[in-house]
Amino acid sequence: MPRRSGGRDSVIAIYQAFETADEPITLGLGNDGIWRRFWEAVGRPERGRDPSHGSNALRRAHRAAIVAEIQDILRGRPRAEWLAAFAAARVPAGPINRVDQVVADPALIARGLFYQVEAQGTAMPQVGTGFLLDGAANRPRRPPPRLGADTAAVLGEWLGLDAARVAALRAEGAL
Repeated sequence: MPRRSGGRDSVIAIYQAFETADEPITLGLGNDGIWRRFWEAVGRPERGRDPSHGSNALRRAHRAAIVAEIQDILRGRPRAEWLAAFAAARVPAGPINRVDQVVADPALIARGLFYQVEAQGTAMPQVGTGFLLDGAANRPRRPPPRLGADTAAVLGEWLGLDAARVAALRAEGAL
């Protein structure tokens, strides 16, 4: 039975989420070059050249200890500092954002991913597809229906129930 692993079961020795001093990041040390660049970025270049962890297979064999070591280091500085350092060193890393951070992301906003539609006098927040069609964000033609607004139509179309039967089901409290 599959279980959650957070990417730790990957064939790549170090490919997972880590805590920083303030907010979490993901880190992918997918090959020997990235491994060495990571250790240079954290100020320990000699660690990246250590032959005892010089290959992915060796790092997989010592994954738990390596992950603990990296975690201790990353907790020493805030996420923004680590992401800047890793970007400069070409080390794959990225933020793990909360929902409020995602919806405030300037790139996603510019792409039109988040918008609102008016329905029954209420602004309803929506999440788009992220696709641009002819340079514009893909938007629905009408707002989503209110809960239960299409129940009768769906029951009629899919189950062949007439309006009297739907009304009876409502009266019984089944809908």
